[in-house]
Amino acid sequence: MIILFLFIFLFFGVGILILYTNKSEPAQEIKSLLKKIYVNLLDLLKNLSNLFSLIGNLISQDGNAKSDSETSKNEDATENLVPEEDPIPTNLEVTENQDATENLVPEEDPIPTNQEVTDELNANTEIKENNIN
Repeated sequence: MIILFLFIFLFFGVGILILYTNKSEPAQEIKSLLKKIYVNLLDLLKNLSNLFSLIGNLISQDGNAKSDSETSKNEDATENLVPEEDPIPTNLEVTENQDATENLVPEEDPIPTNQEVTDELNANTEIKENNIN
């Protein structure tokens, strides 16, 4: 790979040396054309950098505008989700046979104690050991 770079460097170096030392009419035309190409390439690079900076600004502005519109949409959606009336009834009628706590708290299974859990695990392991034997 280094040899390739050295070959290219030497090839262009020899060509530049010949053009620099040659004062003939065609050499002067070639030099002027190369200078024009060089200036045009610099202008192209400047214009490309300006283009990319403008695109970057446009993207960031669109991103900000989208995020602003998304936040406003989210705020509108949350405002629409808030109910106008209280969904919990304020007056609960309790009959004579019912207790007030029965209406508010649903009945759940009792939570087993640590002793009950260990007893159940021991029973399961004994059943498995009997099945293995």
